[in-house]
Amino acid sequence: MRRVALILALGLGAACGSGDDRTYSYFQVAVKVDRATVPEDLLDLVAFCHVEATTPRGMDTSDLRCQRRAIPYDLGTFEYSTTLTQGTVGFRVLLKGINANLLAQGESAPLDILAGRVTDITVEVKGVPGAMREPMTVPVTP
Repeated sequence: MRRVALILALGLGAACGSGDDRTYSYFQVAVKVDRATVPEDLLDLVAFCHVEATTPRGMDTSDLRCQRRAIPYDLGTFEYSTTLTQGTVGFRVLLKGINANLLAQGESAPLDILAGRVTDITVEVKGVPGAMREPMTVPVTP
C-alpha cells in the first residue's frame, strides 16, 4: 500500500510558532477502489482524484495526485488534522475523467472529532452508475 503524503489541516500554519498549546485531532484515511463497480477500463479513464473534508468550519479539499492509466485499486492513506475539539468530520473521495466528469466516488459517515485522538478509517470508492465507460476520441483527419 502506498502512503499518500498529504496532510489537510485547519489552522496548521498558525500552529507552527513556538509555544503553541493547541490540541489536534488526527484522521488516517485509507482509500480503496471497489473492483466490482470500477472495472479496469473505467479506472483507466480517471485523470483526477481528490478528497473533500467537511467540518463545522467548512470544506477543505486536496488533490490525491493520481496519474492517468496508473491508478491502483489501493490509493493509499492520507492524513487529516484539525484543531477543532468537537463536531464531526466527513470525507468524500472523487475520481473524475479528463473532462471533470464524475466516474467514481466514496464517502465516510460523519466521524466524531475527538481532541488528541487518532482515528483510522477506510473510504471505499464505487463507480457512478452510468459513468462514461469509453474514452472520448478525437476524429483524425488525413
